[in-house]
Amino acid sequence: MNLRQKDGSVESVVLNFAGTNGRPNNMIGDVLKCENKKINGSLATYYARHPEETYRDTVHYNPSTVFYKRGVSYEGVDDIAITPNASIATDPTSIPTGTVVLLNVPAATACKTVSSIAVAQDIGGRIKGPHIDRYTGAGPAAGRRAESFNNSGLVFMAAPKGAGSPVPDCRSKTAN
Repeated sequence: MNLRQKDGSVESVVLNFAGTNGRPNNMIGDVLKCENKKINGSLATYYARHPEETYRDTVHYNPSTVFYKRGVSYEGVDDIAITPNASIATDPTSIPTGTVVLLNVPAATACKTVSSIAVAQDIGGRIKGPHIDRYTGAGPAAGRRAESFNNSGLVFMAAPKGAGSPVPDCRSKTAN
């Protein structure tokens, strides 16, 4: 993140999660439904064009506050540096932190999939259920890469024998 100083200079800093105020986090999608608002394209573009709606839709409806602390590298929940394209954030009730997974997702080109190994190193307040967010790095180029992964794929994870299904109500379609 770039912080503009009082003297006009810009300082590049890394911010890591430090805590929350414990109040519920209202998802922007739920706010938009409540407002009966349909947005085509990115939220950032919409709100740049409608700045008068930004506060109401993000702060007014959302009593949750996240606090950050300065860091030297981006870290996951265990204060371990995360790695671009190898670290993922999960809901720990679906994929516990520390789990090594095999990701199999559609490639940008048609009729292909790409497989890679990743480690669940972070959690997120907006990640609910069997969903993952892949960390692609920092900066605008990494953000564009992250948006390209916004699709369904398969996640394979190892579980100890006899541990049962790590995801509630997840059963093989071939099971009796």
